[in-house]
Amino acid sequence: MNKKNNSVPDWDNCDNWRECDWENALKYSDDLASQYFHMLEQYSDLPYAEDLIAKKLNEKNMVPCDHVFGDYEWYTDSKEQDDFDDDFIDPEVEIGGSQPGDSLFYETSPIYQKASQITLGWCNVLSSVLSPDDRFRGLNVLFHMGRMLSFISLSISDGTYEHINGNMIFTKRALNLVNQILGELKKMEKKCSRYTTVFDIVQKHLLECHDLLIDYLLECKDRQKKG
Repeated sequence: MNKKNNSVPDWDNCDNWRECDWENALKYSDDLASQYFHMLEQYSDLPYAEDLIAKKLNEKNMVPCDHVFGDYEWYTDSKEQDDFDDDFIDPEVEIGGSQPGDSLFYETSPIYQKASQITLGWCNVLSSVLSPDDRFRGLNVLFHMGRMLSFISLSISDGTYEHINGNMIFTKRALNLVNQILGELKKMEKKCSRYTTVFDIVQKHLLECHDLLIDYLLECKDRQKKG
């Protein structure tokens, strides 16, 4: 991967990146994000803290995902789900752009819709099922789900597959987050068996999301082979 300033990814040439180049660029972004939160904790009480942090990080080097994959907006739904049965996922949700090339095309994907509904369902679990002692861990799960949604939206993007290696590396990151979430749920369930019924439903839909991501990754690989 071509780089600028020795360590900064050359985002302008991302069209020519391999998967490993994308992964290195995302690791660079992860490191910047880690530095940001560390400095936010350190400088948050100072006036103009954001300007100070941005100057230290050199803000222009943050991942320009809007440049690479287009702008996108988050879908939110105020509807709350009152139970945790097989209707946990709403198959009728259809939002966003309907044709490849639309900036919100990713919202029409069954993968994104399922992941979005899982996340909304987990918000209900967090607020009404988890004990106070487990809510911090529940928030950690919610954080992972938010990142999972982000990587899914960036991978599918507008559906044009202009950066196929990027599509695949974002999908692999989403898959890794699914595995991390499943691991966290197992730990919580082991600690408190009363979560089993609800967690079994969440895990079922996470595994379905995992399978959809695998199918999508294979589709991307097939597109890559065909050029």
